Amino acid sequence: MPIHKTSGGEWQWGSHGAKYPTRAGAERQAAAAHANGFVGDDNTAVQYALESLHEELDAIRLYGQRILTCGDKSLVAVMKHNIVEERDHAMRLLGWLKENL
Repeated sequence: MPIHKTSGGEWQWGSHGAKYPTRAGAERQAAAAHANGFVGDDNTAVQYALESLHEELDAIRLYGQRILTCGDKSLVAVMKHNIVEERDHAMRLLGWLKENL
């Protein structure tokens, strides 16, 4: 997003959000947004979906590791159920990515 001077004489990064008295303030905002993963308006949803997919797959991996070492059968049953739910979430995200990429 470009940094521009508003009609009120302030500096702004993009079309929404905070306005700064100096261009440097708007540049700091832009740098912070990019450092936190902003890749542009068109790609933000895709980025969120990819990050969410990674988190779902990581949760499946962690539950699998815990199941292997857990001695409580009732807790293992709960964690197996959780794996199924996380898998379903991952599949939904893959479907969304398939439709939107």
